[in-house]
Amino acid sequence: MLHGLRKWASSKYAAVLIVLLVVSFAIWGIGDFAVTGGSNVVEGNNIRVTQNEYVRAFERTRRGLERQQGRGISIAEARQIGLDQGVAQELAAQAVLEDFYKETGFAAPASLIAKTILDMPDFQDANGKFSQDLFVATLRSNGFDEEEAQKVLGFSLKQDAYSNFLLRTGGQSQAIANFLWANNNLQATYLEKLVSVDVQAVNREQIQKYFDDNQDSYQQPATHRLRVLTIDKDALTKQMRDDFSEEELRSFFEEQKQIFEAPERRDILQYRINADANIDDVLSQIRANTAIDQLEGAVGLKLDARTQDSLPLDVANVVFSLEEGGISEPVSTALGRLIFKIERIIPAAAPEFDNVVDEIRTQMSENTLPERLENMFNDIDDAVASGTKLDEIKNIPGLVVEDRTIEQDGLAQGLGTDDASIIDQVVGQLPGDEPLGFVRDDLVPVFVSKLAVTDARPATFDEVSAQVAKDASAAQTREAREQAVKDALDDFSGIEPQTKSRVELSQLYPASFVARLLSQTEPQIFRLSDDQAVLLQITSLTQDNSTASQALVEAVSSELIGEGQNDLLDDLVKRENPQILVGNLEQALSRFSQ
Repeated sequence: MLHGLRKWASSKYAAVLIVLLVVSFAIWGIGDFAVTGGSNVVEGNNIRVTQNEYVRAFERTRRGLERQQGRGISIAEARQIGLDQGVAQELAAQAVLEDFYKETGFAAPASLIAKTILDMPDFQDANGKFSQDLFVATLRSNGFDEEEAQKVLGFSLKQDAYSNFLLRTGGQSQAIANFLWANNNLQATYLEKLVSVDVQAVNREQIQKYFDDNQDSYQQPATHRLRVLTIDKDALTKQMRDDFSEEELRSFFEEQKQIFEAPERRDILQYRINADANIDDVLSQIRANTAIDQLEGAVGLKLDARTQDSLPLDVANVVFSLEEGGISEPVSTALGRLIFKIERIIPAAAPEFDNVVDEIRTQMSENTLPERLENMFNDIDDAVASGTKLDEIKNIPGLVVEDRTIEQDGLAQGLGTDDASIIDQVVGQLPGDEPLGFVRDDLVPVFVSKLAVTDARPATFDEVSAQVAKDASAAQTREAREQAVKDALDDFSGIEPQTKSRVELSQLYPASFVARLLSQTEPQIFRLSDDQAVLLQITSLTQDNSTASQALVEAVSSELIGEGQNDLLDDLVKRENPQILVGNLEQALSRFSQ
């Protein structure tokens, strides 16, 4: 989690919330294990990681790895590759850094977190507006609730603040300065060899042996047969829209007319000033109404009918403070220095009732929906308390009652809640118990009645033979690949050397691999898949004296930041002395087999 979500707030990293697997294996010295302690998985002088935090992070990372590899990964297999320890170490590192950020004042105010979420394209509908339903659905599909997501985003914003601090102070830190100089404009000459093997075929005897050797990895999960009552929000909202009288609609329109106004819009000319341009010369040309394609010293862009909300806050304040024909002073932005000129102001306009009646119905239904759902929950709860069975409840708009069979580790997604206490109650519920009621994150009432339970058990060979065959083939293919890699490491003869810059290499391979490649003398292995790997051997490194490009700066910056973060973690871990409590870790993971 530590690095997979570090750049969550940046539009450059569009795969928001996708948790990348980063197994540190005590890379920062977080590897001390203790047997006893409270109920926490990790404890240090000032930090702790609870079992709930650990279980959720472990499951998110496991599922992220499943998506990455396109196959199922059992709890046992995840533990075989060290995921259990890796997640604990990552959470420990994150907790240590969080404590440091708090101590040193690197903060992420709630207002900044909220603004970042509202501005993220991942959570916006087709009209570019923030969608609460899309936000919740995206979080849920990736194993987060809102509180966790805000916490992770806050952490990434603090990391960004500290990263910017490292970049600003890099020239004053000899270690960082040395790192930047040594890695700046490197040109690498190297030999590259692709190793590829055939996907290994396996016969029934080999499949059976693989199953026998790894039988603990194959489980038929516990399943719960549930009767679930929910409300179809779309059906309910449609009925609510149709139920409003014209008198109610007109009354709301008169009271809230400003909601339906078309906001003021402006036709804008934006000028980005060249770095070497004379600002006074540029302003003179703008005042003389020079055509944007003939302007010298700046690049012009026409922006038509822009509302205040459609512009970045600092730009919007400048643009909407100008009169028609007005020209701003230069404004420093992420795009460089900008000058704005207002060509036309289109005033806000109040619409006619008949033209916005559908919008009025939508707005009124959205305003009254939370209260309506709350009342529905109370009515259903009263009926359940009086002994009414879920399938006997009738005459409720949008009512849906259905029987579902859900695997135990899929209850959160199946029921639409990430509240661990609710999931625990559903797991503990017995057939015949009173239905359990709760409210989902999107405010929809849910009532659950247990019909039957099937306990988890070891899978038989016939039940999982297809998956075992794939796993056995993959395992033998990896063995064949590793043998081919071993055979190929000693012979790079006949391969034509290539020369690429650091930026070009970073476009082909992950930055962490490039950093290792450029700092090691022995050949490096980049495993592409079960059946392919690339071997690279650096033959020489030279400094490129050309001017550093922005792409180069970005390529180096991530490694510079990582180096600085690692230096910091080295010191913090010594001070904090975090320990992984293996007994509590085992207790936490035992939840998956209950």
